[in-house]
Amino acid sequence: EVLINAIKHGNKFDEGKHVHVEWNVTPEQAEIIIEDEGPGFERVEVPDPTLVENLTKCSGRGILLIEAYMSSVEYSNKGRRVRMIKKNDGDATP
Repeated sequence: EVLINAIKHGNKFDEGKHVHVEWNVTPEQAEIIIEDEGPGFERVEVPDPTLVENLTKCSGRGILLIEAYMSSVEYSNKGRRVRMIKKNDGDATP
């Protein structure tokens, strides 16, 4: 979801811009960092998809899902960089 958002909303499908992806996986957690070259965004300005006026919109739920499933999500570099961590809660087996 974040990768698609970086390509679509961040870089606006500009083939001259890059999306940088880093990851580090340990037994304790998975860390993923995605950074685009777009103008960025302010997280607090993203409309709440659970509000009545936004329920029928065909997009806008990605950030909500990311923040619900990940252990932590951090936005930096004016929203161009997203760092996500998913802790191993012990339910999954290798």
